[in-house]
Amino acid sequence: MSNKKFRVAVIGTGMIANHAHLPAWKALPDDVELVGAADIIEERAQLTAEAFDIPNAYGDWQTMLDELEPDIVDVCTPNVYHKDPAIAGLKAGAHVLCEKPISIS
Repeated sequence: MSNKKFRVAVIGTGMIANHAHLPAWKALPDDVELVGAADIIEERAQLTAEAFDIPNAYGDWQTMLDELEPDIVDVCTPNVYHKDPAIAGLKAGAHVLCEKPISIS
C-alpha cells in the first residue's frame, strides 16, 4: 500500500461542494490532500478555501488545473456547467469526479 496522498482540486464552491463533497474529502485525511478550490466568483472560492483549510483559491479553474496539476478534480458546478471543467480535468491528466449528468445535452 502506498503512502501517497491524492491531490484534490474542487471546481465550483457552492452548496454541494460545501455541504457534501468537501466534508467527505476532509474525512479522508490519510488518503487525500485538498490543494485548490476554484469558482467563477473568486471571493466564494476564497471563503471556501479558508473554511476547509485549502491552500489555493482561484477565480479561473483552468489556471488552477495548470498550476496545481491535481490527481483528482471534483466538479461541483451546476449541471449545465459540468462538461467543460470535466473535460479539462481529464485533459490535465486527472481523475474526474462529476455528478450526473455530465452534460445537459
